[in-house]
Amino acid sequence: MPDDRAGGTAQRSFISEMRRLRRQAGDPSLPSMHRTSQRLYAEGAITVVLSRSTISDVLSGTKRAKLPSWPWVFGFLETCRAAAAETKLDLETLGSTAEWNAGWQAARAAEDACPSGVGPCRGRICRCGGGSP
Repeated sequence: MPDDRAGGTAQRSFISEMRRLRRQAGDPSLPSMHRTSQRLYAEGAITVVLSRSTISDVLSGTKRAKLPSWPWVFGFLETCRAAAAETKLDLETLGSTAEWNAGWQAARAAEDACPSGVGPCRGRICRCGGGSP
């Protein structure tokens, strides 16, 4: 993923916030997050189970060409909230679902736009105004 795209900057910023969220939730281990997401999925609280490898790939910020889907981000948020609740941490510091969704939408919009504002780039190197993407 090129680092000079507006979408790349927005994606890195959003992923950085996801790492911060995990730390604020008590820095649960990847296996613990996976188990918690399985429980939340079984309860119907989330629609995806978070695999350890995908959590690692997303949080590394280097192995994925685009942001994860909103259902995945919501599952990550709820898993972090559950981890924080188990250790009696302040859930208010983790941010609301609406705040996280707004941040995800802004990062996704930046990811979808070419730096010059001409045409879509989603997951591709943009060559806006100077050739095809």
